[in-house]
Amino acid sequence: EEIASSPRPPLQPLALAPGVHFTSVSCGAQFSVALDISGCVWAWGNGEGGVLGLGPEALSGRSAPVRIEASVNLAPSSGVSCGSYHATALSSGGELYSWGRAEGGQL
Repeated sequence: EEIASSPRPPLQPLALAPGVHFTSVSCGAQFSVALDISGCVWAWGNGEGGVLGLGPEALSGRSAPVRIEASVNLAPSSGVSCGSYHATALSSGGELYSWGRAEGGQL
């Protein structure tokens, strides 16, 4: 017996702020981070455990990309990467920043 599948809606690109262009994206278990052409890091998805790097007000999550503000001292970055429940950014000067859950010592 064939299983009927419902038609999928067409894929839609994320709406970004004017002039924002991502150069790389990395995905965790239920969140993503991206790097834009100016070295800013953006995050969206489920914020549980602080994986978005946006502070306590974002623990419930964000449905669209939000720039991680300079107030957290994140230097302009050259790369981003995610584990299941943590994220990292490599600054242009070679410093490594990490945030999220620290249950297994990954931070």
